[in-house]
Amino acid sequence: MSIEGLERELAALRNTQSEERESLLLMMRALELLNGSVVLAVIGEEQLLGMLILRDERLREAYSSEEIELFRGVAASIGVTLQNSQVYERMKERDRLAALGQMAAGLAHEIRNPLGSIKGAAQFLQPTGSQPAEAGGTREFLGIIVEEVDRLNKIVSQFLDYARPYRGDQNPLDINDVVRKTLHLIDKERSANVEISTSFIEGPPPVRADAQQLRQVFLNLTLNALEAMPQGGKLHVSTSLRRSTRRSAAAAFLEIRFRDTGVGIPPGDQRNLFIPFFTTKERGTGLGLPISQRIIENHGGTIEMRSQPGAGSTFTVLLPVEADAYASYAESKKGPPPLPGSGPIPLLPPAVIPPRPSLAPPPAVPSGLK
Repeated sequence: MSIEGLERELAALRNTQSEERESLLLMMRALELLNGSVVLAVIGEEQLLGMLILRDERLREAYSSEEIELFRGVAASIGVTLQNSQVYERMKERDRLAALGQMAAGLAHEIRNPLGSIKGAAQFLQPTGSQPAEAGGTREFLGIIVEEVDRLNKIVSQFLDYARPYRGDQNPLDINDVVRKTLHLIDKERSANVEISTSFIEGPPPVRADAQQLRQVFLNLTLNALEAMPQGGKLHVSTSLRRSTRRSAAAAFLEIRFRDTGVGIPPGDQRNLFIPFFTTKERGTGLGLPISQRIIENHGGTIEMRSQPGAGSTFTVLLPVEADAYASYAESKKGPPPLPGSGPIPLLPPAVIPPRPSLAPPPAVPSGLK
């Protein structure tokens, strides 16, 4: 539909008063409100998905019939792309439901194990005849009941976190600040023979995210790295900027990298890390990484993993940077031209968190001294 075509049809109906003429007038007003001279429908699966509106301020009849046909092809391509994206979203939802079905079977198995322990402990505490249970044994089995109930509650809570729809409160935030607060939380959890170092990009562009959910992801990755170094080691946490190489994607991505010198992950386990309930830990639930992956995907990002057995692992979280935020960041980094011989803008100097010193008794004072 073009404004020129509508004007020709109105000219033909100039001396008549009909519903057709009223409809043409309404179309003309709608085109004026849309500030367009040509409107093409974007259709997919016989359904109107949108409109492609064109206007050239320089000329009134700016588009020839051949050009309009080309734009029809563009509108058809847009419709196919939108339709494919809808199909992809439906496939993702189907995959999520299939994963929930697999999780349901695993969840039933994980619930049954602690329930068996609870039942056995409760049966032991039941009085038999006239002999009451010993106080020490009663205390021990009561502890087992509490521990297994807590474990069961944790499994169910994490399952619900994974299964429920995403409801996050995303706001622009400084990723360096989120990482620092996370490392502060785990300072008391690490052993004395683990060294944590950091290197942060200076003045990173803000990312739109939920700070509480990001802290959950970073805390999980940090604790996994610490557990992978039972004999001690080094954990290096860094942030950097990665330019996007894909069209129609974010302008750039912020990288948050967790690199440890732990035992590494066997190749056979690497492909299953993000499958719900898969775990190599004795008391693990297998939901930490799947929940972390889903949180990051809900933020438009992804998690990358590289590991070499015996040499450690590296988990990299990629979060998209909006185009406006990246443009402001790039503009702020231009500044005056660099002096001869000067290099690029350096990162903040690495900060090393030394191992916590072990408490030792004070030296004995010789008896002859007062």
